[in-house]
Amino acid sequence: MKQHVRVKWYCLFVVALLTALVGVPSQSAQAQSAARPEIRFAGVIRVVPAAPDYPLGVWQVAGQEVIVDAGTRLQPRSATAAVGMWANVTARRAADGALIAQHLVVMPAEIRIKGPIGARPTEGNVGEWMIAGQKVTVNADTRISQRGAALEVGNWAEVFADKTADGLLALRLRGIEYQEDVEVFGVIESFGASGWVVSGISLTVVTDTLILGAPAVDLLVQASAALQEDGTLLALRLKVAAHTPEGLRQPVSFDGVVESLPERGLIGQWVVSGREVIVSAATVVNQAKGLAVVGSQVHAVGWQADDRVIAVLIVVLESPTPGGRFVRFRGPIEQLPEGGLIGDWQVAGRTVRVTENTRVASTRYAKVGAIAEVGGMQAADGVVTAVWVKIAPQFGPR
Repeated sequence: MKQHVRVKWYCLFVVALLTALVGVPSQSAQAQSAARPEIRFAGVIRVVPAAPDYPLGVWQVAGQEVIVDAGTRLQPRSATAAVGMWANVTARRAADGALIAQHLVVMPAEIRIKGPIGARPTEGNVGEWMIAGQKVTVNADTRISQRGAALEVGNWAEVFADKTADGLLALRLRGIEYQEDVEVFGVIESFGASGWVVSGISLTVVTDTLILGAPAVDLLVQASAALQEDGTLLALRLKVAAHTPEGLRQPVSFDGVVESLPERGLIGQWVVSGREVIVSAATVVNQAKGLAVVGSQVHAVGWQADDRVIAVLIVVLESPTPGGRFVRFRGPIEQLPEGGLIGDWQVAGRTVRVTENTRVASTRYAKVGAIAEVGGMQAADGVVTAVWVKIAPQFGPR
C-alpha cells in the first residue's frame, strides 16, 4: 500500500532524488542521457554576458562556464542577472565538453535561516536579533509577519537575509512553528573535515554529519543543524545543490520490518528485514505514524555502502506501539522524574513520557521551570510518548 507521509521539504528533496534514481530502469547510456539532464547545480553567478548580447553567451556559475543559447529557457524572463546573484542551472554536456544550459533560473542572493529566537529588541522590532545563534539586524524596511507564530524569545522564526559587511540584514522575517532542526540555506564559502562556512555562518562537521553531494566553493547548500548549548551549530545534514551522474552513490529504497535496534536510543545499527541499516544523528526518523520499535514496519531511504545501508530517512509506516496522533507543543517543565530523565515529565500540563529512544537536546537545562519543546505521539489517554524533546536555552547577543 502506498504510504503518504508529510516530511520536511529538505527530506522530500532527498527522497525524490534517491528514489527516482532507484526506480530508473536499465537502459542504454544514450537513452538515459536523453531521458534526463546530465548536470544540475546551483551557485553564485560570477560572469554574465555584456549587453547587447545578454543573455546569450558564456556565463560563469559556481566556477563553471555555461553557454546560454537560443534554446535555453531563462527564468524569470523579465529579470536581468548581475554578478553576485544566484542561479539554478540544468545543462547538458556537448561533444566538445562545453556545458549548454537547458534551463537557467536567476535568483536573488538571499540567505535563509530557520531557528529559535534567542534574543530580540526589548521595544519594537528594529535592532539586533539572535536567530539560530546568529546575529540578524532588522531595520525599518524588513517585512515582518507573525501569522505563523509570535516573534517572541523561545519561539521559532524564518529569516531571509542579505549578507553585508556588518553581518546579516533581514529582508523578511516571519514566525513559524517549532522544528526539530535548525535549517540554513546559503553559499559554500569554505569547507573541511571539521567545519564549513555557509554565507558567513560557521557549521561544525563531525563524523556523523551526513554530506550529500560533493562540496565546492560558490555552490549552494541546504544544511540541517543542531543548535548547541554554546550557541554554535552542529551540522547534521549538508545537501549540496549539485548533481552529476558520476558523483552519485548507489541509492537504495525499501520497506521492511525492524528486527533489532541499538541497545540504547536509535543511533547505531538497525536490522530491517535482514539488512543492516546504519542510523546516525543526521538520519531523519519520522515517527508520525508510530514509534520506531522492534516489529515496526518502516520505509528506509539511503545509499548502499558495502553490505550495509547508510540511512538518510526512515519513516515508520506501522508500529505495534498503541496508536495515536503526532503532536508538537512548547511550555514550561512542571515536573521531572527522580534520578534521571527517563520517565514521565509534566510539560505545560501534559504528561510526556521520555524513553530511551527519545532524543533529548540541551539536557543541562532540564529543570523545573525551563521551557521545553516536545514532539511525540499522543495516545487516547492524553499521554505523549516523546520522539524528541528540546530544552530551550536562552542566548544573549555575542
